[in-house]
Amino acid sequence: MKILITIITCIISATLVGQITFEKSPHNFANVTTPYVSCGDIDNDGDIDLLDNEGLWINNGKGVFSKSNTDSLPLYGKFYDLNSDGYLDIFNLGRNYTNGEPNEVWLNNKNGTFRNTGQLLGHSVSYDAGFADFDNDGDIDVFVCNHVKGNTETDGGHKLWLNDGYGNFTDSGQDLGNGWNTGMDTGDIDNDGDIDVVISSNDGNEYNMVWINENNGVFTKGQTIGTNRSMGLKLGDLDGNGYLDIFITHINFFGATNNENRVWMNNGDGTFTDSGQLLGNSKSSGVDLADIDNDGDLDAIVANGYYSAVKNIVWINDGNGNFTESNAQFGTEASMYLTTSELNGDDKLDIVVANFDAANSIWFNTSNIASISNEYVNTIKLYPNPAKTYLKIKEISSHNINYKIMGYNGFIFKEGNVNSDIINISDLMKGVYFIQLKINNEQITEKFIVDYN
Repeated sequence: MKILITIITCIISATLVGQITFEKSPHNFANVTTPYVSCGDIDNDGDIDLLDNEGLWINNGKGVFSKSNTDSLPLYGKFYDLNSDGYLDIFNLGRNYTNGEPNEVWLNNKNGTFRNTGQLLGHSVSYDAGFADFDNDGDIDVFVCNHVKGNTETDGGHKLWLNDGYGNFTDSGQDLGNGWNTGMDTGDIDNDGDIDVVISSNDGNEYNMVWINENNGVFTKGQTIGTNRSMGLKLGDLDGNGYLDIFITHINFFGATNNENRVWMNNGDGTFTDSGQLLGNSKSSGVDLADIDNDGDLDAIVANGYYSAVKNIVWINDGNGNFTESNAQFGTEASMYLTTSELNGDDKLDIVVANFDAANSIWFNTSNIASISNEYVNTIKLYPNPAKTYLKIKEISSHNINYKIMGYNGFIFKEGNVNSDIINISDLMKGVYFIQLKINNEQITEKFIVDYN
């Protein structure tokens, strides 16, 4: 089902980005350990909802969340549209540390509720999952990062689950390695047109691993990266050269010392070189990359502490992949995971933090950025929003459409002509953008979000 988006004319004032600041939301989460939080618009009402260990939280559009009465939802779910119906579904990660547990697929009923399809995918301790059309057949597959812990799992290796297009998954049967793996991300690291995978290892004797997609979802081992106890990682073009780099967090325990976070720069061929930057030493775990200060490059937002209280950090990118610690304050609990998304309708990326043995928290971005005034002028259908790789436009009779995609400061990231109602945005970093459409003699502008959650 398509999402009806109201097109607005936006008057964008000059951007004056000062100090990055956050304000804690008054929302009260339960005081429970939550290793994961997912963000997505599950009811297609134009705002971002949340899923954590407590359940599903519905956003009223202003960052105020109410608990859904939906029962028996999975505890470790990630949102993605798995059956291509325009609604976000849930892929649940099995996390039973004693005996392992299958992954599950929950499809959206298009009314804010979900149904379990009954699929039992694998039997492991699953830590992360990446969603992409790995085999280039037009639907979304799932690469699952599994965590081997002793001999407790019956199926500890990583898995690529191939989609039949309707949300039914089959094991690709590939040997994709195993280990004490805790994080992963997906992206075309060698710029050959298909989606590759990078996996972090929490074992001090194991390397982080690159898996290269050779064609149609067949993977071969690529470069091994580092040996320190890694936790989270994210791919993003950190130096603006068109290639995906890696930001890796490290945890400073289990005998590990001097275990700072690292930045690995892409050499342009899918291999990476350590930039030499040593960023913090704070038992880091979760990380997200987003343009938090709206200056056109990706910053790193890092969850610190894990089992002990340490402040979380925003690392500001200078545009060339060099990072400096900001003074932004957004929590000092023992944080395990975080993600960024626009939650309260003010066009700024906010932060949701998942904590260990403490309540989760939402931090609204109160930084000084552009103001926007809106005047409703027309309606078309634009979806999905938030988007990851493409925007699709419907209900436009004329195909004589030019577009520009801009940031807050008016910087044009890309422009062109809409020839097939689809605009490829896979090269955009995570953040808030404006798309300006010129249709015949009418010009209209709409905000949209690029979000990899």
